Amino acid sequence: MNIFGHATGVPCVTYGPGDSHYDHTQNEQIKLDDYLDSVEVLTKAILLIGEYYEKRTKTP
Repeated sequence: MNIFGHATGVPCVTYGPGDSHYDHTQNEQIKLDDYLDSVEVLTKAILLIGEYYEKRTKTP
């Protein structure tokens, strides 16, 4: 996302469970509860973004 956001000028947000220092290494690991919590957070975020988009695109 760092490359994409910089190249396109599109704001990006990174979110997820685990310690990012270990991302894509042999020591990468997450706790199951943290994973399940992140799924819930991302699901809610996607639904809210969809609601926001729907409100902005409706014609009066």
